[in-house]
Amino acid sequence: MYLKYLPSVFNTLAIGVFGTIYKKVAIYLADKENHRQGPDYEDSVINKIYTFQFINAYISNYIYAFWLRDFSQT
Repeated sequence: MYLKYLPSVFNTLAIGVFGTIYKKVAIYLADKENHRQGPDYEDSVINKIYTFQFINAYISNYIYAFWLRDFSQT
């Protein structure tokens, strides 16, 4: 009975774990860039974190909508 909730729980945990990893990666990448001023660094970090979080949150919807749907039609 509880097995139907397992994919949702796993997806939630994966988003949390990967969100933490992606934040560290975004800060690491921004640190390796050569920024002249502080606001440029902050903008770079914000853009990277936003992009990573967007991909992290919506990749499961993309996979379900475009990849799994095609396999069920054949």
